[in-house]
This record gives sequence, structure tokens and C-alpha cells, in this order.
Amino acid sequence: MEKLKPFKHLSVRAAWHDNQWNGTICRSPSQNTYCLSLPRIYEGKEQWEDGENIPGCHWSDLKDRRPPCQAEW
Repeated sequence: MEKLKPFKHLSVRAAWHDNQWNGTICRSPSQNTYCLSLPRIYEGKEQWEDGENIPGCHWSDLKDRRPPCQAEW
């Protein structure tokens, strides 16, 4: 008889996105409630929204500055 192995649990977080995951930043990042629930995003969100927010911009067009949600990708 085969020895049973213990079960393992895997959880995956998938961020909400308002533009069909087409490689762009959300069109309305300040309305993205997902950002409010993840500390790593929330902590950098205010700084990003202070003049640096580029709604709808494609990720490949961003140079040095990336939104805090990059850490969750």
C-alpha cells in the first residue's frame, strides 16, 4: 500500500486590474481597492500618486519609476 503524503496548501493573490491585464497601469489607480488591502502597495501608493501617476501608461514605457504594485506581479 502507498504511503499517503500530507496535503499542502497553495494560495495565489491576483491583483485587480481595470484594463483587462493588457500590460498597462490601471486607468484609475486611486479607485483600485485591491491596493488598499496589501501593505506593500498601500505604503507606496501616496508617494506614487503625488504627480507620478500615469494612468493607462504601458509598463514598457516606464523608465526608472515604477508603481508600488510592481512588487505584487
